[in-house]
Amino acid sequence: MIGLTTDSFASKKLHPIRPFKARKGELEQYFADNCRQAYCRIEPLDDRFGSALDTDFDAIVVSEETLPVAVEINRLRKEKNRKKVDIHQISCVLAEDGRWISSTRIYRGEIDVHGHLKH
Repeated sequence: MIGLTTDSFASKKLHPIRPFKARKGELEQYFADNCRQAYCRIEPLDDRFGSALDTDFDAIVVSEETLPVAVEINRLRKEKNRKKVDIHQISCVLAEDGRWISSTRIYRGEIDVHGHLKH
């Protein structure tokens, strides 16, 4: 299961975001092109937790930025007598300048979508 922020939840960003339908389509295309053996379901996220508080699953994959949310998910799951999920933290992809690639930086024109500095 892959959580993808809805337009309303993502609109908390300080810059415009691409529509959910477009982002979902690109994600589906990526999986079709690169992960043919894998099955995934894309879940719209209207908040930080999605279905993670109530759905049975084994692990959650998060970035450095969202690690605190995963820790909170496990705390809230424990309160609900749900089993703890394993947390797997990945590293964010860095741009040429060694800083994270982010939609905010791309929007500001600091970098392109591949992390290359714009001159």
